[in-house]
Amino acid sequence: MAHDLNAEAIESWDVNATFWDKRMGTTGNKWYNKLEIPVLEKLARVDPGTHALDLATGNGLVARWLAAQGAQVIATDVSPKMIEIAEGYQTNTERGSPRITYKLLDLSSADGVAWKDILTAAEKVGGFEIVTMNMAAMDISTLQPLATMLPKLLRPGGRFVANTLHPVFHTTSGSREIELRINEENGMTEPVYTFSLTHYMNKPPARGVAIEGQPKLQIYYHRPLHELFRPFFQAGLFLDALEEPTFSAPDEQQKMRLDADENFREMPPIMGFRMRRLN
Repeated sequence: MAHDLNAEAIESWDVNATFWDKRMGTTGNKWYNKLEIPVLEKLARVDPGTHALDLATGNGLVARWLAAQGAQVIATDVSPKMIEIAEGYQTNTERGSPRITYKLLDLSSADGVAWKDILTAAEKVGGFEIVTMNMAAMDISTLQPLATMLPKLLRPGGRFVANTLHPVFHTTSGSREIELRINEENGMTEPVYTFSLTHYMNKPPARGVAIEGQPKLQIYYHRPLHELFRPFFQAGLFLDALEEPTFSAPDEQQKMRLDADENFREMPPIMGFRMRRLN
């Protein structure tokens, strides 16, 4: 069953690739700009000449961001169509700009042959200083192969930085609720935003939507925090930073759409974390 779900997940990204690219393009959406990139900027800290690996790159948004900071970038994705789209942006690169090397890779695979090119690239530079994986942990059927490979990919002190859907506040087992209450001070009816969760410890994979209108549902893998971090801890990595960004600016509130993510300001939709290889 797990293998079938994994194959379905990979197929969904191929089917959704063109739609995804049209919505994300070269600048990304509000989530990317207001939540994801600020976390990456804070936790990755890219210096010119940094050797970076971007996993599950999609249309290459984060890979291009890394390259724009001066990093030398290798980027991977499980979807051939996504890789094709990401490589297409290379033709628009200004002369002299750093190019990105794209490679096909299934992060859920423990097959050493699949990882060979990436491991060889890591060895040539003495290990990557930064490995990023933006908004993909919840899309991968198992994190064990990646966790096993990270100590081989990272140089001593190297950092793995990832964003993922928050396992508490943005999961398929949760329900966001809006209650209208009268403010006794001004007499106005105001929305009160709450959240309820039915399954946190044990929640099977579920089909869902990342961007409204996408052609095919994708598979989401819910993991409580201990399951999310366990394979990385077992591989010898340690957690040294954790971020829970929210849409907190007053001008981000959506008055015409009460159920918008921006209105649930006390409930972070994503979680960012950084792990390091000690030695």
